[in-house]
Amino acid sequence: MKASEIENQEVIKDFLQEAQTILLDCENMAVDLSADKLQKNAGIINTVFGHIHSIKGSSGFFNFDNVINVAHKFETLLGQIKNGEKAINQDLVTLILEGIDHIKQQILKLDSSLEHTELSDEDRAFIKKIEEISSAKIGDEVTEAFQKTWTDFGTMLKCQDANLLRAIDPIKLHQIIEQAKVLVDLFNHKVKIGEVVSKPNEAEEAEEAEEAKEAEKAEKEEKAEDAKKGKEEKFIRINQNHLDLFLHQIGEILLQKEVISYVQGKIAAGNRVGAAADFAKELKNAIEVMEHCTIQLQTSAMTLRKMPVGQLFSKYKRVVRDLSLKLDKVVEVEMIGEEILVDKNLLDGLDMPLTHLVRNSIDHGIENATVRGARGKRPHGKITLRAETNQDWTTVEISDDGNGLDLERIRSKAVSKGIVSDAEAKKLSQEEIYALIFKPGFSTNEVVNEISGRGVGMDVVKTSIDKLNGKIQIHSVPEKGSTFILKLPNTSTLMTKDSIICKMGQQVLAIPLENIIEVIKLRPADLHVASDKQRIFCYRDKMISIATLAEILNYEYTSEDSTPSTSSELTAIILSNGKNDRVAVIIDRTYGKQSIVIRVLNKKMLNSSELFLGSAILGDGQIVLVINAETILQTMHQSIR
Repeated sequence: MKASEIENQEVIKDFLQEAQTILLDCENMAVDLSADKLQKNAGIINTVFGHIHSIKGSSGFFNFDNVINVAHKFETLLGQIKNGEKAINQDLVTLILEGIDHIKQQILKLDSSLEHTELSDEDRAFIKKIEEISSAKIGDEVTEAFQKTWTDFGTMLKCQDANLLRAIDPIKLHQIIEQAKVLVDLFNHKVKIGEVVSKPNEAEEAEEAEEAKEAEKAEKEEKAEDAKKGKEEKFIRINQNHLDLFLHQIGEILLQKEVISYVQGKIAAGNRVGAAADFAKELKNAIEVMEHCTIQLQTSAMTLRKMPVGQLFSKYKRVVRDLSLKLDKVVEVEMIGEEILVDKNLLDGLDMPLTHLVRNSIDHGIENATVRGARGKRPHGKITLRAETNQDWTTVEISDDGNGLDLERIRSKAVSKGIVSDAEAKKLSQEEIYALIFKPGFSTNEVVNEISGRGVGMDVVKTSIDKLNGKIQIHSVPEKGSTFILKLPNTSTLMTKDSIICKMGQQVLAIPLENIIEVIKLRPADLHVASDKQRIFCYRDKMISIATLAEILNYEYTSEDSTPSTSSELTAIILSNGKNDRVAVIIDRTYGKQSIVIRVLNKKMLNSSELFLGSAILGDGQIVLVINAETILQTMHQSIR
């Protein structure tokens, strides 16, 4: 292949990747289109129109005829909306989203093969549909709008059910009344058809124009401030495979630093006078500088592969809209923590489980308007997506204000499907009953449909989170709602931590320094047994729980080991999770502090893998397991309860 052909393919790939990003932005904007937000609609339609026009133009440069054909017809419809010839309604929003989907499919086909393909039957049907709607007269639209408004208004007037009346959305009611007023004015010749389609209420228009003016002013001020401080953000796309290799090489550099440190220690121990001692001192200084540089380099590189959670969250606005329309429910989405940066691998791994959880919340969780009204709830259901992160963990929560989980129904379904016996089911705790929904084949739906009922969705959620070495917690209140908490370790790439190296029997372990308050010496007589048979001791005027690390990790000492219980003096490490929780673990001995490079452990490699963050290689080549102090605290607190 010629160099020019390779270069041309790279340019095409860049265009296709950029087009996918643009179409995702278009989709997120189109979901926000609404019949009662004309000022906002204008901005969205203008932006989407411009994006589609750009994609069509670039596709023409590469002779991507299929993209051009679909985009051209779609652009015609967008132009009519832009010029006020078509009025935004729910059906038209659905059609716009379909148009984005069709162009997206053409781009994905090209991205996978770079070969031209024929238009599918679905694409031709869509183009025909666009042509029919684009050629429809505006009078037909007004007639259809009148019929729909009159039907909605008549249904409301005939309604005698008090619960159903309470369930009517006041916003929807206001829209129906306002639409009825406009249509009456239309037939009384007080307004023109074009004004009905394209002009909002004057007061609303003035208010929205003022808001837009204020927003524009604030945006200009913010940009000016950023420019002044030199904090303007710049973005760049990076090949992830290259970045992964880069991070791996940094890990190797850090490992070599430990090797040099080990050699320096041997030199210093054997030669404490003369040139050798001076050499050891210089070597130590060089190592400290290299350590500082490499850690900074690793931190910067790891930041490059992080993406805002909002990029993942935003796609669920479309999922919620489409599914709630299909199920005749009204559901809104709230997103909290969109700016949180998360490793791309983690974000990709969360896509499938979050999709299933969102769909499950709409299908099983959120009630219809009638049921919600009878329960004293507002007609609109709500799904909240929340993200938080710290140095070690990323937590993603998805909650709804719907039915909540029915423990008895879950229990009986599990028994009827043979997942557990009736006798076993009666002994299960609340957490164990919740865990049943993740079993393969489990579903509370009586009928299998295209959304649920086959018992695979929640099983996929559990499998996906397990692959990420994460865990799932569930909180639920009947008729109030449910929250699914996904807790995932930030260890999808290399991670550096200062740690205390310690020994337990023949096993060398590492405990991150950030979780250690101090290392202390104890006598066996300092330990006491509480009423629940747990050992405790007084630490800074407060009784805290204490156990040997061997007991927690189920480590069995051999005859060659010197167990802590036979020693006259015990070495204990006080652990904390950064809050007020504190426990102590007894180990055999410590070897001091080291900076280690932690690599993730696959759950299948080790039993009780949640007790470990990963593994590391010391300067002498020895492999050590890195203790997960937070899980140790949780384990000890659970045993106390």
